[in-house]
Amino acid sequence: MTHSETLENIKNLLQGQRPGVLSPRGIGQAEKVALYLKDRRINNIYTSGMERCAKAGEIIAVYHPDSVVAKNNNLNARCLGIFEGMKKDEAPWDDLNGGFFANRPDGGETLEETWDRINSFYDGVKNAPEESTLLIIAHGETAVLLGGIVHGYDLPTAYEKIPEPKKAEFSEYEICRGERAKTIKTNFGEHLL
Repeated sequence: MTHSETLENIKNLLQGQRPGVLSPRGIGQAEKVALYLKDRRINNIYTSGMERCAKAGEIIAVYHPDSVVAKNNNLNARCLGIFEGMKKDEAPWDDLNGGFFANRPDGGETLEETWDRINSFYDGVKNAPEESTLLIIAHGETAVLLGGIVHGYDLPTAYEKIPEPKKAEFSEYEICRGERAKTIKTNFGEHLL
């Protein structure tokens, strides 16, 4: 699931690894997700280390008091270095060297490095006990990368095949050991209507 709307989203700012503050609408979106998922068993709720994800996790966890809730920095958004806090349309992406997957803003990280971090997270949770249900609350780009990893894609294929979700949408996968992941829902947002 992607975190819900932040005050920074409203201002069209690049957040990267800045904490982010949920807007009133974003809090409402997280509450709608919580109500939609309240009757489902969730064993673990993993959030990125960013406050915008952790707050959404807290709201959802109210209906899942037996769930283990944990922040995991490997789920953090891509570090955008000096671009963090800039308006999206003002960041000079075209001035960077290295191409789409290997470019790095000063003080930031490449998409390849972000991909490696998210792979590390997935390696740690993919062998969860059978019949475990995990809720992962992260960022739009993180959701694209994680969806690609779950399906066994490489980085360029993930960007080609996995659509980026909107705020508070989620995708659902069934992952069985030794089998290819099955997509149940992609970028589901009916609960937000």
